[in-house]
Amino acid sequence: MCDAGTYSLYDVGGDCLATINGYVPNGVVPGSYGDYIELKIDENGFITNWPKLPNVEELLREALRNGAFGIMKKPLDFDKLFRLIDQAVPDGALILAVDDDKDFCTNIKDNLEEKGFRVSVAYDGNAAIKKAHEENFDVILLDMKLPPINGLETYLLIRDIRPNVIVTIITGYPKEMGDLAREAVEKNAYVCLEKPIDMDNLISIIKQIKVHKAAGIRKKPE
Repeated sequence: MCDAGTYSLYDVGGDCLATINGYVPNGVVPGSYGDYIELKIDENGFITNWPKLPNVEELLREALRNGAFGIMKKPLDFDKLFRLIDQAVPDGALILAVDDDKDFCTNIKDNLEEKGFRVSVAYDGNAAIKKAHEENFDVILLDMKLPPINGLETYLLIRDIRPNVIVTIITGYPKEMGDLAREAVEKNAYVCLEKPIDMDNLISIIKQIKVHKAAGIRKKPE
């Protein structure tokens, strides 16, 4: 019998055999308050119809796909929480710059923040994916040559959890990384830019992206 998070196991004669006194989350064990639940027990004494625990990672991924702004784990970092709340307010695009060149990231961040954009940086593919879990970026500026996974792999993994994000590919090695950059654009990256970056052109593209994103356009029109 389910009783406000405590479960008691009775035999067919009505005698109580065992009680789970700890809190059991809803959905982990079948039934709700006051229900009697029939459990099937095999010859070895194992319950055969006990439900499986939910896949928490998949639930989180689904929440992100459906527009959750970010994910935080307990214990809460309140400085981070307040920063996320501030970033969720639509006052200028929220941008993630991803490049293993820290000077390049600093330059991008400084220039875009001067124009009123909010900018975060990541120096490798794994850090970019982690940040994409945590925050719902409007635009990601993504270098192709990254450790430990390249820009194309990073783009596809981010798109899996943030299908509506718009990604602009950046490369300083058009001959070496050109095939990956072209494949990323074929898979709906917005556009590919070559270094050195023209900041005025980049800002114009970001503003254009905001207009296109509002219209549901993720790839730069031909």
